[in-house]
Amino acid sequence: MKILILNASPRIGGNIATMLQVIQQECEAQGAEVESVWVQNLSVKPCMACMKCRSSLKCVLPADDA
Repeated sequence: MKILILNASPRIGGNIATMLQVIQQECEAQGAEVESVWVQNLSVKPCMACMKCRSSLKCVLPADDA
């Protein structure tokens, strides 16, 4: 089983981060493949409404944003 954990809390090392680490460890102990993404480490910008995606079906923003 594959599991994706998204931590969107702005507090590094806070209660949510601690809870998610425990969940990740338990899932891995049960044999799951776990990927954790800390949203606060991503550089995400809003849509620019450039409409390039309508013709190319791909966002022109960097991978973190798209």
